Amino acid sequence: MKEDNEDLPKIALLFFIGYVLTRRNNKAKGYIKSFFLKIVDYLSLCEVFPWGTLSFLYYLESLKDMVKKFKGPVASWTWSIPCYITHLEILPFECIALLKKKYRVDVERAASTCPRMCMTEFLKIGEKGYPLQNIYKEIGTDKEIESLLLPTTDE
Repeated sequence: MKEDNEDLPKIALLFFIGYVLTRRNNKAKGYIKSFFLKIVDYLSLCEVFPWGTLSFLYYLESLKDMVKKFKGPVASWTWSIPCYITHLEILPFECIALLKKKYRVDVERAASTCPRMCMTEFLKIGEKGYPLQNIYKEIGTDKEIESLLLPTTDE
């Protein structure tokens, strides 16, 4: 394979679209919508495409399907939704200092050019996820939230 293969960014983008953004609709089917196959030919368009909106719409669709499956509000705290928006999952742990201190740790050897959310990772505590009760307990009555995350020098 040539090192300067111009299709590599397109393949990487298709992988990201198929596995991260639309995996709920693509799970076990192994296909990618023709729209995505076309848009990757225009990488400059990909840079401005509203991927967050698309991902959020897939998330809402998954949530709606989950509520239908349970025939009403979901009573269990142990359910999960594929394609949950990673940024929204990480955001409280970035904005609420108490949560960041308790549940996030720095990634060793992370390049300074990595996005902020890749500079830290969730602390491994042996469980899958963190029960909401623990998070509420950790926050307590603290109302200190950074509602505007300013970019660092490297960002």
